[in-house]
Amino acid sequence: MTVSVFVNIGTGGPKMTTVVEDIEEQMEEGEDEPLGSDSSPDEEDARNAEEIARLEKALAEDKFSYNLHLQLIALLREGDDLDKLRAARETMADLFPLTPKLWLEWIRSEANLCLDDEEKIKVLDLFQRGVKDYTSVELWLEYCQFTIGLMGGQGGMERIRSVFEEACRNVGLHVTKGAFIFEAYREFEIAIYSTMQGESDVCEADVKRTEEIEKQRRRILSLFRRQLSVPLLDMEKTLAEFKEFCGDDIDEAILLRYNKALKKLETILPFEEELMKVEEPKFADYEPYLDFELAQGEGARIQALFERAILDDCLSSALWDKYLKYLDFTLKIDAIAVPVHERSLRNCPWASCLWVAYLTCIERLQFAPAKIQSVVDDAFQVGFSTGADYLAIWMFQISWHRRQINLKEPQADIVAKLRNCFDKAREHLSEFTGEDCVSPILQYWAKIEVKLGNLTRAREIWNLVTRQGAASDAQTWLNYANFERAFGDEKHYRRVLQRGMYAATDWPESLGELWVQFELEEGSLEGFLDAQAKYDARMNVINKNRQRAAAKMALKVSTGENGHPSSKTASSPLKRDKKRRAQKGESPAEDKKKGKWEALDKDGFKMPCPVNDSTSSSSQDLGKIHGVAPPGHDPLKHAQTVFLSNLAYEINNDTVLEFFKNVGEVDELRLVRDYKKRCKGFGYLVFKNIHSVTEALKKDRFPIDGRPVFISRLNERKQFTYPIKLEKNKLFVKNIPLDATKEELQSLFETCGSVTDVRLCTLRNGKFKGIAYVDYKDETAASAAVVKYDGFELRNKMLSVAISNPPSRRPEQEQSQQASSAPKGSTMKTRLFVPRALQVKCVVAKPSAAPSSLSHKISEKPRSNADFRNLVLKQ
Repeated sequence: MTVSVFVNIGTGGPKMTTVVEDIEEQMEEGEDEPLGSDSSPDEEDARNAEEIARLEKALAEDKFSYNLHLQLIALLREGDDLDKLRAARETMADLFPLTPKLWLEWIRSEANLCLDDEEKIKVLDLFQRGVKDYTSVELWLEYCQFTIGLMGGQGGMERIRSVFEEACRNVGLHVTKGAFIFEAYREFEIAIYSTMQGESDVCEADVKRTEEIEKQRRRILSLFRRQLSVPLLDMEKTLAEFKEFCGDDIDEAILLRYNKALKKLETILPFEEELMKVEEPKFADYEPYLDFELAQGEGARIQALFERAILDDCLSSALWDKYLKYLDFTLKIDAIAVPVHERSLRNCPWASCLWVAYLTCIERLQFAPAKIQSVVDDAFQVGFSTGADYLAIWMFQISWHRRQINLKEPQADIVAKLRNCFDKAREHLSEFTGEDCVSPILQYWAKIEVKLGNLTRAREIWNLVTRQGAASDAQTWLNYANFERAFGDEKHYRRVLQRGMYAATDWPESLGELWVQFELEEGSLEGFLDAQAKYDARMNVINKNRQRAAAKMALKVSTGENGHPSSKTASSPLKRDKKRRAQKGESPAEDKKKGKWEALDKDGFKMPCPVNDSTSSSSQDLGKIHGVAPPGHDPLKHAQTVFLSNLAYEINNDTVLEFFKNVGEVDELRLVRDYKKRCKGFGYLVFKNIHSVTEALKKDRFPIDGRPVFISRLNERKQFTYPIKLEKNKLFVKNIPLDATKEELQSLFETCGSVTDVRLCTLRNGKFKGIAYVDYKDETAASAAVVKYDGFELRNKMLSVAISNPPSRRPEQEQSQQASSAPKGSTMKTRLFVPRALQVKCVVAKPSAAPSSLSHKISEKPRSNADFRNLVLKQ
């Protein structure tokens, strides 16, 4: 791992000569291009011009499309319009942080056009902008090498050493790549040292020159000492080079620092090895490493590791939030914190927590109010996806205005500004009907009004709160009661508790108990008895409502007493016939099972047999065999039970319990087994808490032993179905290689925008079908992915990518009608002892304009025994 630096000293001054491999490769590629092609250069230029015009038009409509900017720059690089290329790059750099790769492409293209040192100095500005976006070892190394090329100019040596020192501070602690910077720096100084030694041989009597040589030697030794005190890879090699340079006489202090750094390297090497195993590390991969360094408390190393993590996962708002909290509350260096806050917003503008952190930081640093208001306005222009994000920004702005008010001597203009801010927040947040974002604003407003001495206005605001959607929450009324307790009087306190006890639907007893306790401690005997009586009466009503709701829930989840069918008898012809008769409106009494030989009435026609009691008993025995709870057990347990299916036949109880261990406490697991005690592929899982059922349903279709397990509520099949409609933010991808993984597809499609979910369609045995759905955060990214990846070749398979728009299914009623209209042949059993003249064949009649009366009667009502008897008597 050596970076070679060559320095030639001539009449024109020292100059750095390097071999630019990228330029040579481009030249070789240009030479290898075939002389003939399918299209002429003019046609190719015309196509590029059309595509450039299309991309510019698209960017005019959506300037925040990252991929459109990339496509435009790639096309402009193929052309010769340098001004347009520079403008496109500047536009993208203003909107987004550029990756080190994009900066290097830009810098190298500009450096190739430089004709003198003045133009090269302008390139240094690009380097400075690039290293501020991300901390990249490659970019810093290129920066250092470029400044060496300017060594012959005025102040060249000072500039080179300044850039190298800055590079060592920023990326010198990078465990795997930091040695590149130190070695480049050291090789440069050694080259200067060798040149100075050659000149000293000519003029040995020059004492000043000798002092300069010794100073240069001490500079090189200092670089060795600094590198040996930092835990980096290949430290043994660096120590060997140090011994070669200065001999075996090494200072003990240097060896002591070296051994300390070596021990540090041994402790952090396992974390580095884990990162090396991942091709593209994310925040979750860095988090154990970060926690370790945070515990050690070395600020420079912590900051360097955070910068490494951000380079690999710059779109993780949680990573930025953790980094900013360290800078704001632990490191507390404002000159470092503010630029990082600004970078976080350029990378994750959708994260409201980062906006609030930045606003809090600049308010703490006493930035101008105009600057703070400008940042607030920028935050509102982002377009957050939820009302809670906007609520966080409004809360900061309101608190910022409140902190400017002197409550002892409030200024009217500031108070008016604060009230105007409250009013705007309420109006804006009321648009988010699915979230209760207005109630926190109003409660905050009421506290401010009472502190300003306007109790009447505060109570009016609280009345607005109790008329909002949160009026049914007991916590809202408790907050109102605490407000009256702190700022109001006993009369209003009692009134709020009583109103809340009658209005709250989730936990009214908390308000009733508080009211009774208050009357007991501070009220009269009559007041206490009145409160106790009203509380008891209210709780009687509440308990009856809860019992009624529980019974409805139990009835809903226990549509069939034994849950899901446990054998093939559930779909027997008899049950299908019962369902058909129920649709026709016939009496359930006609659904009784009949024997093969049935009794005849006095006219010689069939009569129904009495019900066989063995049916119910056999069903109970069957339930015991298959492990299903018998009738009469607690019906509320059904609400705590989920039905598991598509399980592996060789699965055991421990595997299933291990899968659900993080969901909730399990009361009972019943895997349905056959007579050989083998699992039949389904079972029932009972939780002790009904809330665990909701968490368990979130694991639907997660694999257990390689098979996706189907999880549903007991006797509530097909509760959730994906929408059968056009979804512009969802892609339908097919013809995917069968060995593709979810992570691979997510990484592929994330190049076009933020992917919220990737769903692989599998068979029941867990085998991938080659079909997937990709959900994007917005429609623009989905459209860009269709353009980019439709027809894309992935491991010799052409992907088919389209916006998800599944065909609509026919209604179930229509399907059932078509099924029932099909002809059904009669069996010998139904024709037993029936005269041939009375046997009526079921023929599907073709539709006609005037159907016969007989066919109309037959289709209108099925014949009974009395109808047949009347027909015989007429003959």
